[in-house]
Amino acid sequence: MGLFKVFQCVFFGALLALGLTNGTRNFIDNFKVAVMTKDTSFTPMFLMPLQYNTWKMVDATTYLKPRKDRTGQYSCIHVTPISPKYQTITTLDNGERVCCDIHSGNVLIPTAKDTNSYYFYCGSYPEQQVVSLPISYVNQI
Repeated sequence: MGLFKVFQCVFFGALLALGLTNGTRNFIDNFKVAVMTKDTSFTPMFLMPLQYNTWKMVDATTYLKPRKDRTGQYSCIHVTPISPKYQTITTLDNGERVCCDIHSGNVLIPTAKDTNSYYFYCGSYPEQQVVSLPISYVNQI
């Protein structure tokens, strides 16, 4: 086999591996958002990144910013971590802080609502986090 054929095989194999990795990550993210929103439909769009789907997206810097607690310090005690069950504060590139594990370049996150709370899906697989806020708090924003 010639050197050019070897290069072609390696190149296309790397592209295939990258596509499968990203497709799997996108599928897991979309599946978890579907579970969070109680959406039972399944479409090929699950292989695309979250922002290309029809999920309701909100700006995390608006809804999940730290608030002053009783001591006057900014904290995230008003945000309830659902999965994983530990509190995370992310500092974005512009210095803003968010009470969720998100990436600086992607502050638009999927959200869902039930009778008592709003749920927010932050980050992407394998570093994703679901947090919630009471409806009464969201209505104050």
